Amino acid sequence: MKILIMTPFWKRPEIVREYVRSLERLPEHELLVIISPEDPDAWEIIEILPDYTQIITHKNKSLGEKKNRGSETARIFQWDYLMELNSDSILNPAIFDLYKPYMERGELFFGLKDLYVTDYATKESLFIKDYNSGMTYGAGRMMHRSIVEDKMWTDELQSGMDDNCRGKLEKRGIKDVPVHSDIPMLVDLKTNTTLSHFKILKNLGRTNHNAPKAVNIEYDYLTKHIGYDFITK
Repeated sequence: MKILIMTPFWKRPEIVREYVRSLERLPEHELLVIISPEDPDAWEIIEILPDYTQIITHKNKSLGEKKNRGSETARIFQWDYLMELNSDSILNPAIFDLYKPYMERGELFFGLKDLYVTDYATKESLFIKDYNSGMTYGAGRMMHRSIVEDKMWTDELQSGMDDNCRGKLEKRGIKDVPVHSDIPMLVDLKTNTTLSHFKILKNLGRTNHNAPKAVNIEYDYLTKHIGYDFITK
């Protein structure tokens, strides 16, 4: 089963280095990234990326249009599943084994439901069970080739990408399938420039009791299961 990972980038080369270290530990895959020419860190990011990376360019605003440029280009290549991955995502190499039964039975749209995040500056870490209330979230999501179109997101959007993509697919009669794992399969490294930054996630459930609650966990617990210390600064 051939997997193409697609990631848009914007600044933060220090985070990109950790992202690339994570990819180096994965089984065989392809990589497509979207770089913005106006990004002051663009060339540094390009130098960090592995040799097998397919690189395309598009302006950063809007993010929906930038990601659509990625999905449009992805259709040129040969693959079975497209994995949507953020530039601050750290993967457990076992995620492909977790996903294997879903791919073998041809599941169209699936991904993780429990969220793990780490503050890059302090290593403070959080666990948010069932982050999207019975649905998947964007990082690590898998889309079968047969459902990927040129416009998987609304061009004008700058945020809300996860719900937007899922909503567009639901209108086509395609529902996401949440995948459960007893251990961390993906960790998002958060900085104060991230759209959903660490402080926002930490306060989930404290003011809105209907929202999932973030629980503090040890950074060492994450490194144990991911397999290495993923913050090297």
